[in-house]
Amino acid sequence: MPARPKTITETLDHVLEVDPQRLALKGPSGVLSYEELDAAANKAAAALREMGVAQGDRVAACLPNDLDIVIAFHGTMRLGAIWVGLNRALAVPEKEALLAEATPTVFLADPDTASAHEGRWPVVRVDPSDPASSWAMALSAVTGAPRPPSPDPEAPAGIAFTSGTTGLPKGIVHSQRNLLLAATAIATTRNYDETLRKGDCLALTILNLQVLTTLLTTAAGGCCILTDRRDAAGSRNGSPESR
Repeated sequence: MPARPKTITETLDHVLEVDPQRLALKGPSGVLSYEELDAAANKAAAALREMGVAQGDRVAACLPNDLDIVIAFHGTMRLGAIWVGLNRALAVPEKEALLAEATPTVFLADPDTASAHEGRWPVVRVDPSDPASSWAMALSAVTGAPRPPSPDPEAPAGIAFTSGTTGLPKGIVHSQRNLLLAATAIATTRNYDETLRKGDCLALTILNLQVLTTLLTTAAGGCCILTDRRDAAGSRNGSPESR
C-alpha cells in the first residue's frame, strides 16, 4: 500500500505517478481513467468556484450513482468546501428540511429534484444526457483548470445526516482525514490492491458510500463500478468493461 494521503486529492497520486491511464471509475454514462478523473475534479472545482463556492461553504447534491456525483465530490474536496448528500428517495419536504439545515451555496440536483426545489435554493441541474444542462455547461466553460492549493485535512469536509428515527435528522461533521482514515484502513486490512473491482448500487448521497466507493478504490489503486439500479439487469449493466 502507498503512504496514506493527507487529502482526498492525494488519493489519486500514487496511480497517476505510475499508470495514469488505469481505469478509475465506470458508471452508466461512461468511464474515467485516473488521469481523466483528476482532470475532471479540477474542472469541477473551478466550476464550483465560479458559482461562488469557497472554502467552508456547503455543496449539496441529490444525484444518481454515476460519474457526476464522484466528480463533484472530488471537486468539492479540492476547494476545501463541505459536501452534503441528500438521498433522492426522500420526500420533497424532507429534502427541504435538510437543505434548511445545510444552507448550501450550490445544490447539484437531477432534473426531477431540480424542478421541485428551484426558486428556493441555488439549484444546478445535472443531467448526463443533456450537454446543455447547467452543470455540463459550467464544466465545458472551464479551460486549463489547475489543482487548487491543498485544503486543511482537519477542517470540516462532509456532513452526514442521521436517520431521524427519534427526532429531526442531525448533521454529523467529518473531516477529510476522517474519511480517508476509514477508506485506507479497509483497503489495508483486506489487502486490496490495483486488481480491486468494486461494484456499488447503494446511494452515493450517503457520505459513508463515498468512503466505500471512490475513496476505497483509489486508496487501493483499483476501479469503482457504479450502478443506479438494484436488480440483476442493473448489475450486469454496471459490470466492468475493457477500454
